[in-house]
Amino acid sequence: MSDVVAAAWIGFFGTVLAALIAGMLGLRWLNQQRTQAQLREARSDIRFLLEVERIHAQSRNPAHPFTALRDARRIARNGGYAWSGKNVRSKVEQHLTLDN
Repeated sequence: MSDVVAAAWIGFFGTVLAALIAGMLGLRWLNQQRTQAQLREARSDIRFLLEVERIHAQSRNPAHPFTALRDARRIARNGGYAWSGKNVRSKVEQHLTLDN
């Protein structure tokens, strides 16, 4: 095999390898963007659900809405659901402002 043909093959494989690496990096970037969009949507949903919970507790017990919140959360825990407590309104609001 001549030197010219060998150099052409090396150049070809180098180009193919570079295209594959660029494609993999592009997919990783797209996946990252998609995940960030899903996270923003989840935070927005959490903010909405926390507001619904507050409104419901206030309408259920206008004099003591926090008692109604504690009762609702106790019932949910007894139903097998758990809340980490990490997604409180202030943290969700802070993250939503940072994302925009």
